[in-house]
Amino acid sequence: QGHQDAELRTKHVISALEALGYEVDLLDIKVANFNRIEGREATYELIEDFGDTLEIIISNNDAMAVGAVSALENEGYIEETNEDGEITHASEPWLPVIGIDGLPIATDLIESGHLYATVLNDSEEMSGALVEMMRIVANDKDFTDFSYTLEEDTYVWIEYKTFSLDLEEEAPEEENTTDNDVSEE
Repeated sequence: QGHQDAELRTKHVISALEALGYEVDLLDIKVANFNRIEGREATYELIEDFGDTLEIIISNNDAMAVGAVSALENEGYIEETNEDGEITHASEPWLPVIGIDGLPIATDLIESGHLYATVLNDSEEMSGALVEMMRIVANDKDFTDFSYTLEEDTYVWIEYKTFSLDLEEEAPEEENTTDNDVSEE
């Protein structure tokens, strides 16, 4: 993949699924550069290569997940047939897609049933860890009283939060932004 965050996300998603008892048969990894259009094109390739054997698409960011949903809709893998504006997973064609970032468009697509879930970075917790680290360094202190676990003496691991209609956790009130255009062309 070539991008450290993407590689770590992929590694941890697979290990988390396996820890939950799922058998993971990774069909392919596509690079879509955190871009909606490239995510859509990569999904067309997955559909061409694997067709009905696809069971789920996990995207390393929401922009690519939105592109995947677009391709799946265009190819009939996600279809709103009851004309109520929402996908009913039990009765309409649907393939689960999961993203990461908690973009507003992703939470909208979750609410309409098109996207299964997104994983949110806990920006408040990340900011707290960063501020604490800066204070330690600025005051020339050591990390013995640091309230977070310092992994490999280098970084802090902050847990993600899941947003899905199936879960009771709520999306953040803050507006999430990205440099990638996730609107339709």
